[in-house]
Amino acid sequence: MYRKIVEKRLASEIKVIKRLHPELNMDSLFSADELAKAVDKITADTYNVKSGARPAVTAVSKFIDSKLLSHFSRMAKTYRPNQN
Repeated sequence: MYRKIVEKRLASEIKVIKRLHPELNMDSLFSADELAKAVDKITADTYNVKSGARPAVTAVSKFIDSKLLSHFSRMAKTYRPNQN
């Protein structure tokens, strides 16, 4: 059940980002294989009977935030303003 919560939360957050930022190619940022591995890792690292689903929400947000930050960081490093 916890794994399903993680999967749904991840899908939900990605859907919101796609809606708010259609210019981002979320499919290239989050491959199906990478998402499956993330779900496995988040589930294994955060599952705690006493905490319910709260750790999943935080872990999913941190995963997505780190991926987006990494993406924008790479973009900033390659950005070259016009030299006119």
